[in-house]
Amino acid sequence: MRWLTREWQSGALPGGERESRWQTYLEHRDATAIHLPPALHRLAAVNVDGALTLHKAVPDWWAFEPDKALTLSVITGDDGHAPDVGPLRVVLQYVGNLELVDATAADLDTWLGRPDARLLYDEIEVLPGRRFEQRFLLAPGGEVTIRFDNVVLLSAPTAAGVRDALLASRQAAGAAPVNAPAGSSAPAPVAEASPATAEAAAVESSPPAAPDATEVVPDPPEGAPAAVPAATTGTDVAEAPDGGKRTLRETLLGWLPGVRGRH
Repeated sequence: MRWLTREWQSGALPGGERESRWQTYLEHRDATAIHLPPALHRLAAVNVDGALTLHKAVPDWWAFEPDKALTLSVITGDDGHAPDVGPLRVVLQYVGNLELVDATAADLDTWLGRPDARLLYDEIEVLPGRRFEQRFLLAPGGEVTIRFDNVVLLSAPTAAGVRDALLASRQAAGAAPVNAPAGSSAPAPVAEASPATAEAAAVESSPPAAPDATEVVPDPPEGAPAAVPAATTGTDVAEAPDGGKRTLRETLLGWLPGVRGRH
């Protein structure tokens, strides 16, 4: 992480420096958002249709195919922050010259497989050659940097109890890694009610303010972020073959009835 480091998250920085770093990150985020493809724009923009946050999302399953694709499914929701926003199942697939930086697949399994694993914060960069980098600070430990050419993001509303059920099942099972082996269908996700016809839009105007087991000190106020135009494109979804017959979108549509996705 460049700004939202473990030192920043834990409260180890002096208050003024922590606030300054947060504001610098917000300026970077707002300036970067307009240069991102729609899927990443949804994660970086605020106050726009379709924006969502992965803050404190719980990993459900994941699959890593070296040099090919990293697929990650999570249930969003952040333990009380923005309680009026319903939870979503979000599926991300990173493709094209895929790299894990300073981490291995085994590291990823360890970090995501912990019973209390969460995605805490993420930072997004535009790299030379129209490549992208997304960095995740994980709880209770771990940090992963993903470099890629393209990403597919699909999301669907889910019942409020699904996230709690997932957390309970992970705790009960000791959170053995829920990996989807390469070339196989993903395991069935936690049972969900039929998603609503409209997709919930989670708007990240600021990170949560109340400390908990993974959030040691309150986050500084965000203030008013710069306006970011809404993404208006996103019908082109990159293909990820399933037996050479179906795209990733078609496959995930079968898993998540009623899902809406943007590329």
